[in-house]
Amino acid sequence: MSKKGKDNQKGISFQNKVALLYMLDHYRYENFTEIKFEGDNFEDFTLFFADSLNNSTFFYNFEVKNWNTPLSRNEIRKIIKKEVKKDINRYSENEKFFIVAPSFKEDCKEIESFKKNYFFNSKKDFTKTKILYQEIYGDNSLFNWSKEEVLFLKYVYLVELKEENITNMIIDRFHYEDSFFYSEDNLENIISRFLRKITDDSSHGRSLKKREVHSIITKFHQEETQKSESYSPDNDLGTVTGGIETKLETEDKFETLNHDRYITPISDRPKVIFYIIDKLKKKKFKLKNIKWFIEKILIKQYYFFQCLDLLKIYIKENNLTNEDKDFILEFIFKLYEKGSSGSDLQKSEFNSYSNERILELLSKISACQKISNQLKNKFIEFLKNFIPDWNKKLNNYSRDSYNYQHIPKLIENLLGYNKEGLKLIFEKH
Repeated sequence: MSKKGKDNQKGISFQNKVALLYMLDHYRYENFTEIKFEGDNFEDFTLFFADSLNNSTFFYNFEVKNWNTPLSRNEIRKIIKKEVKKDINRYSENEKFFIVAPSFKEDCKEIESFKKNYFFNSKKDFTKTKILYQEIYGDNSLFNWSKEEVLFLKYVYLVELKEENITNMIIDRFHYEDSFFYSEDNLENIISRFLRKITDDSSHGRSLKKREVHSIITKFHQEETQKSESYSPDNDLGTVTGGIETKLETEDKFETLNHDRYITPISDRPKVIFYIIDKLKKKKFKLKNIKWFIEKILIKQYYFFQCLDLLKIYIKENNLTNEDKDFILEFIFKLYEKGSSGSDLQKSEFNSYSNERILELLSKISACQKISNQLKNKFIEFLKNFIPDWNKKLNNYSRDSYNYQHIPKLIENLLGYNKEGLKLIFEKH
C-alpha cells in the first residue's frame, strides 16, 4: 500500500473512532434520532436530533482531520469557506459545526477568544454596530474573512482529540456509563462490532438509527449473558436472588463470584446488584474482600449513590486499615474523575448533589482517619476542583451553596487552617 493509501486508511480509522465516541455520547439523549455518514451536503458524519417544540430536526455536523501537523487558522478558514458555499441557511440556533483534529496551532485560540467576545458575551448584535463591524471586517481587522465566514464562526467548535486517547474514552463510555460489566475481551468485541458497522455505513453513505444502536448493545448483552457458564448445573445461581444468597454466606463464598462468567450475567440484572449491595451493608465482610465488587460493578454510574452509602458504613465503623483507607480515597477520586468527565449527559447527571455526597464522605474519612502525606497532597489537589464553584455559590448566595458545606471542615481536618496550607488550596483561585 502506498504512503498516501496508508495515510488515508489511518484517517478513516480515526474518523470512525471519533464517530463512535460522539454517537456513544449522544444516543441516550431522548431527542437523538440517528447518526448519518457522508450525507449529501453534510460532512464526515452528522448527528440528528428531534425538536419536538418546533416539530422539526436539528443537527451537529462533524469535519474530522487526522493530519500529522496541527491545523492552522487559515486551514480552519478553508473548511468554513467550503461549508459556507453550501446552503448556510440550514444553520439556525441549535445547529453546531465541529472540527475535530489531534491538534491546532496557537493562532486558532484567537477564534475561541473572538467567539467568546463577540458571540457569547456581547449583549447586542455586533453586526449592527459600526465600530465593532469595522474592527472585524476592516483593513486592520483580526479576521480578513468574508462576512458570511465570520458569522458562521458562532456555529463552529474546535475539538482537540488525540488518537491515542480516543480508545480509552470509548472504553470509559462502556465501562462507566453502561451498567453492564464488560471484560477486556467483551470491550474489544463490542467496540469492534460498532466500528465495523460504522465503516460499512460510511462507505455506503448510510445512517445508523437510534433503535439500531440500542439493538446492537442489547443483543450483545444477551449473547454474553447466554454464553456465560454461570447458570451451568454445577454453578447454579438460580433465576432469583435465592441463588445468590449462598454466595453471600461467607467472604470466601462471595469471592467465588469474582469471575467473568458470574459477573457478566449478574450485571445485566440491576435488581440482583441492589440485592447484593443491601446484603453487604448488613454483613461484616472486610473491605479488602469486596474490593473487586466495588471496582468492577459499583464504579458504574448506575450505582453511584449506593456505592457511597456502602463506603459510608465502612468509614463509620472506624476500623479501616491503612490499605482500606487508601483504597477508599483513591476510589473516590477516580469516581469523581469519571463522573465529572465523560459525555455531556453524564456530566449533567453528575450534578452538585453528587459533589455534596462525595465531599460529605471525604469529610468523614478525614475526621476519623489519619491521612498519609502522599494522599494528603492528592486530597489537596482534589479539593481544588471545587474551590471556583464554591466561591461562586457563596458570592451569589446560591440556594444550593449548602452542597459545599463540607469544604471548610475538610480544610480544617487536613491542614488545621494554617496559612501555608490554605495557600496550597487557594493559590490558583
